[in-house]
Amino acid sequence: IEDLPHDEKVRLGNVLLKTRPRDLEETLLQLINDEDPVIAATAIELVRDRRIWTLADDVEHVLAFRDAADWYVFESASWALAERRMLASRRRELWMEPLPASEIAGRIRSLPLFASISVDELFRLAGASRQVRHAAGSVLLQEGVVPSTVHVLLDGQVMAADRDTGPRSIDPPAPLGFVEALQGAPSRRTIRTQDAAVTLALGVDELRTLLGENTGLVRGFFSTLAERARPGTVRNLQTTGNALQLEQLAVGGLQPVEKMLALQRVPVFERVSVDEMRALADITHTRVLAAGTPFFPASTPVALWVIVSGEVLLSETTEGHESSARAGDIIGAASMLSGQPLNYSAMSVGDGIALHIDREDLFDLLGEKPDLLRQLFEGMFRMEGDRDAVAARS
Repeated sequence: IEDLPHDEKVRLGNVLLKTRPRDLEETLLQLINDEDPVIAATAIELVRDRRIWTLADDVEHVLAFRDAADWYVFESASWALAERRMLASRRRELWMEPLPASEIAGRIRSLPLFASISVDELFRLAGASRQVRHAAGSVLLQEGVVPSTVHVLLDGQVMAADRDTGPRSIDPPAPLGFVEALQGAPSRRTIRTQDAAVTLALGVDELRTLLGENTGLVRGFFSTLAERARPGTVRNLQTTGNALQLEQLAVGGLQPVEKMLALQRVPVFERVSVDEMRALADITHTRVLAAGTPFFPASTPVALWVIVSGEVLLSETTEGHESSARAGDIIGAASMLSGQPLNYSAMSVGDGIALHIDREDLFDLLGEKPDLLRQLFEGMFRMEGDRDAVAARS
């Protein structure tokens, strides 16, 4: 079915479901009355977004007769009908209730932080989070202070400023303070509201609980980090600077303890505690390099490789560029963060040993161990800080 043209998909779907084609309004009429409150609320949100007010009476009917337990539907219908009766800007001034979950989900789903979360999870997150209304001039983050609360800006504008750069405006939706809070680092900037604003507010402990319950949010953190990284700071071929130490560990093969020691030589894992390192080592596989044999194909799933000894030749799939990875080098760091394909194939040039961490396995582990996620973030930002210091000295 995936390979069929759209019209043919619809025709085949109608045949399989033994139904007839329906236009948009008829389809939405059916969906706003769906038993699933998330589907119904989302359909009502689409009616509001497309301004299909020929269905206004049907939305009124839903508001009057829907089961009282379906709060998502009630708030979405009230929000939509309020917009029908007045301009959106006027409704923004008068609406003092929390924003509907359907509205929040629609606003934040475009952010990389939440892009890997299902619609049902977005609704649960919106329903469980604390919405806060802030007056103009309220400080949300203070430069030099570790955030105890993180925010998702939903409405209004905020201004961000630090000692080195002038103020800049941030429009909604936008995550504020997530990375700093997770790594336990001071905020690099002061953020204050420019006018009245609404945010979703989460305490750090609440954030860590969410991470433990939702691997999609963990993926979103990595995507957010990849998006905000400065060009050139995270690449798919990097060096650890520890080639000699890694080669010495590889002599005679890698025992479990030596595998842990090898991972500690990777800068991003330097902050990982012993207990968490054991868990990380458990999902790390040892690969033997044999000269003249393929190491991995271009279609290989996203993963991180650490070349402990030996050498591999990387061939870029689109441009045909080639580069070598030797002892002490890391392959796949940027793809590990973003989830984008590596777009390289690799051939073993010299005999040796490599370590391999599958991205899916890592995310499953991070979902179980929020402390490991925090330590991993600390390692990432320590590396970035070291690069800044080197650049300043030079």
